[in-house]
Amino acid sequence: IKVGYAFSYATQDGYGRNPLVTPANPKALENDYYLGEVSATYKQFTLLVGNERLYGNGTTGFSTPLATLHKFQGWVDKFLTTPANGLDDQYATFTTTFKGVGPFDTITAVAAYHMYETERSNLDYGDELNLSVAAKYQRFTGMVKYGDYSEDNVAFRDTKKLWVQVDFVW
Repeated sequence: IKVGYAFSYATQDGYGRNPLVTPANPKALENDYYLGEVSATYKQFTLLVGNERLYGNGTTGFSTPLATLHKFQGWVDKFLTTPANGLDDQYATFTTTFKGVGPFDTITAVAAYHMYETERSNLDYGDELNLSVAAKYQRFTGMVKYGDYSEDNVAFRDTKKLWVQVDFVW
């Protein structure tokens, strides 16, 4: 069994003459970010559990304008910007890859579950289930991906999304 881990921390605050930073609210953009993950891999099976916390100060949330949050905070894309009260994402992901299955070079399956809460007040944002299967055949890769978000007493709506994708590498 191989064990892996990742820990990250970042902080941000206002820069220059940002109009959101005022004498009445000098800490309008001050927020922190934490990530902790632990994974275990046995043969072709990997289980990862983690917690990602993007802080919010009630006015703004930790900002990641160049990030691809689709990969990190659920495939339904409910949290492409961090809410003002922050986001606490607790998740588990199971991944497996099989080689040489029928005509396919590889088949990879992923299942992920996210539990979302506000960072400031521990209100429940809901949960999300993500499932995908990808198969590689020579220079083609096909994938079917599904996301199901269920809200819990907040402003977000229940959402289901399905993707079908085919790639060709030359």
